[in-house]
Amino acid sequence: MASAELDSTAEFERRALHLGVERGTVDALRAQGLNSYGKFAFSVPYSPGQTDESPLCDLIARTIGAAPSDGQMAALRRLFWESHSLALADIRQRSEHGSESVSKKLPASERKARAEEQKTRLTGVIWGPDSEPSHQLVDRFVAMVEEGVVSYVRPELCTSRALEVANTKQTNAFHLGPDGNLKLKEKDVDLECPISGELRLREAYRRKALAMDLAALVSYRVAEEWHSYLFMALQREVPKGFRSISVAQLMAADKRLWILLSEQTRGEVHSRAGQDKPCDAALTKLSSSHDVLNFLIPIPDVLDRQPSSSRSSPYLDTRSKGKGKGGKQSSKSAPATEAPLPEGCSLQKADGKPVCGLFNRGKCWHKTKPGKRCPRGFHVCWKTSCNRQRPWFECTHTD
Repeated sequence: MASAELDSTAEFERRALHLGVERGTVDALRAQGLNSYGKFAFSVPYSPGQTDESPLCDLIARTIGAAPSDGQMAALRRLFWESHSLALADIRQRSEHGSESVSKKLPASERKARAEEQKTRLTGVIWGPDSEPSHQLVDRFVAMVEEGVVSYVRPELCTSRALEVANTKQTNAFHLGPDGNLKLKEKDVDLECPISGELRLREAYRRKALAMDLAALVSYRVAEEWHSYLFMALQREVPKGFRSISVAQLMAADKRLWILLSEQTRGEVHSRAGQDKPCDAALTKLSSSHDVLNFLIPIPDVLDRQPSSSRSSPYLDTRSKGKGKGGKQSSKSAPATEAPLPEGCSLQKADGKPVCGLFNRGKCWHKTKPGKRCPRGFHVCWKTSCNRQRPWFECTHTD
């Protein structure tokens, strides 16, 4: 069983009450520090199946201050057996198949308890199914805490609870179970949310901060300070002759920060009680690192200021060749010099359809949505191997 359930205080309390243990007994156990399956399973030198259970009876009597009734003892005995079985199953899975085979998903009761505590602690956050992170996203960060290694999570994977509920399609696939046998189970499908536009991307990063806070990986305040800095960089004025910071640069800076964060906090992700989270201090330090901030430097606007090619002939005379008002105008004029295309780019797609060059430079005045066609061509990336529905100067050319 997952260690997330083995160490969950909310799940232990829910199960104890469900088995019939009195509330006063549960509170007494919690006061003694016996508030999870793992702690209760190893609270006494007694294993289920032994004939002498006096160590367990003495522990219960000392905890509640009196001898329990037969009904209460039966419920407590069952709770102890379940705790011991979960602990042994977790140890067996880790020893035989490693920690990778152990599920890292939060139990429903623990998830609910953490969400309620978060709503009480955080102020100024508008809660709702569209703003709350999905269970899949939270479990990603819970797995990082359990394994002790953080990894980069793309903004497309920072889905909301509303999107998760709406996408109820299930597919089955064969998986290698903890016992080494193939089992048919539900396949985990990575949900993706749209991040086109700065507002949608900002909400995705906000859900990411909430999910990391729920998983006890990074505090919400520390994560939002970094995200706010990124989006303030988009609004920053740049010197003349330079481009404004693009969304692609923002995402590249965030990705670089997580790569460095994973290297610095390897094996030191889990935080101890009463101490600050290790990732908080590392993320705060890396947010001012030159290795990360170099991605947010304005780029010179040299694409549209390429020097014109040298002329091999004089300028063409565009004046009237005739005399007086009846003279004919010359239909020939000097060809317009356009900036050369970047390497690997083309103004035509593979099927021969035109691509709008002004859209890729961010200067198309037609109010045409990405992917649609304006009079100059389709609004897609002009990189030959890409053609995604983003302008070239913002496109990352990856999924």
